[in-house]
Amino acid sequence: MFSGSGFVSSFESIYFSGGLAPVQSTNGKMLLINKKGEPITDAIYDTTFPFSKGQALVSRDNLYGFIDNSSEEIIKCQFGKYPFRGTSHNSWSSKGLAMVLSKEENDNNLGYINKLGETVFKSQFLYASAFSQNYTMVQDWERRYF
Repeated sequence: MFSGSGFVSSFESIYFSGGLAPVQSTNGKMLLINKKGEPITDAIYDTTFPFSKGQALVSRDNLYGFIDNSSEEIIKCQFGKYPFRGTSHNSWSSKGLAMVLSKEENDNNLGYINKLGETVFKSQFLYASAFSQNYTMVQDWERRYF
């Protein structure tokens, strides 16, 4: 299913996070394995990111969502290409919000969802930063706000 000889080499995985590590399968897709080298997801993801607060950002078919430590897709891969402009991937705030790119095609605005995948702030921002002490800076077409 994945390259290697039953152990994780430094070329196959950067590091374990939440007891799991991303590995590239022979089909070119990513899967997650546990510390025993056992696959816990199918090789269906284009990209996987480290776990943060029990969830990891994943992409499939250029859409992004979140999985939990048991590999259940808790927020369906439905959001646009995840933004990296000024943000860190999978940055959940202490209030349980994550920044996402609009689901709408040709809409490059950012918004925030909760851990259930529900929209808390609609996609309306050109720029947004990671949360710090329960605040984030956002920018629309005219101004910046906290």
